[in-house]
Amino acid sequence: MLTLTRALAIAFVALAVLLSACTTPIQERDSFSGLGVVQSIQETQRTSSPTNAVGAAGKGGLETVWQVNIRSDDGINRAFTVTERPTYRPGDPVRVDNGAVFPMAAK
Repeated sequence: MLTLTRALAIAFVALAVLLSACTTPIQERDSFSGLGVVQSIQETQRTSSPTNAVGAAGKGGLETVWQVNIRSDDGINRAFTVTERPTYRPGDPVRVDNGAVFPMAAK
């Protein structure tokens, strides 16, 4: 009976790990293109990298970026970082073209 309890506990933990992996957005690197629906948008800041490293004083200032989480049509949650304030909202359909996120034209 103890072996069955252990086996069930292991199966439960494995299932929990698999389910949590399904909801974690994949960080994209400008390679994905397709359609999806915006799940969430979070404003954040990151250190900007200077465009010209020669003679640059410091590592660059802070810039505002938005983390856009999209559920693509293939069912995978993907995360994109955009540098311009989004004109779309959670629930809106969007098109992703090489990592750039665009609102779908209203019909």
